[in-house]
Amino acid sequence: MQRQEITVSEIEARTRLPKEVRGGPGGLLSNLVFWIALAAPLHFAWEWAHATLYTLWRGASGSVVAYSIAHCTAGDALIAGVSYLAGAACGRAVDWPNIAPIRGTTAAALSGVGYTAFSEWLNVHRLGSWAYTDAMPLVAGIGVTPLLQWLLVPSAMVFIWRCFRPRGPRQTRCGGAGNEK
Repeated sequence: MQRQEITVSEIEARTRLPKEVRGGPGGLLSNLVFWIALAAPLHFAWEWAHATLYTLWRGASGSVVAYSIAHCTAGDALIAGVSYLAGAACGRAVDWPNIAPIRGTTAAALSGVGYTAFSEWLNVHRLGSWAYTDAMPLVAGIGVTPLLQWLLVPSAMVFIWRCFRPRGPRQTRCGGAGNEK
């Protein structure tokens, strides 16, 4: 049997992922950075809005509250990065907010809710890192607002993504025709 020689360009052509998988401008890294940059201010606003539902708000100095909100926002940005990757894996595309918004958003939201439920349980009930006020609605001992955060914020992010990073001429700004089956 005779050996066939293959050039580097032939190998690259055979192993190159389709454009739909690679995604929009810059591919995975560009989209991940955009997702995290979009997540940070939205999660900051959410953290600020529900801070009064935690006991820290009552007795801590302004600098401690500001640090805590910044710390939680940074954690949310990291969780958002992982949730974006979960959406990409489930949607089978790095541009999943355009290509597979329902599957990707579901994966992103569920990964965020799952981690948050564990983190809230661990930090409230096991470590005592923080506590809820009586005003915080609870489900199975977990605060409702952090869980809602990971259902609503990723959904809003997909809408905003579709406004600023449309996939192509058939998709109009801010959503347009869905391509997912």
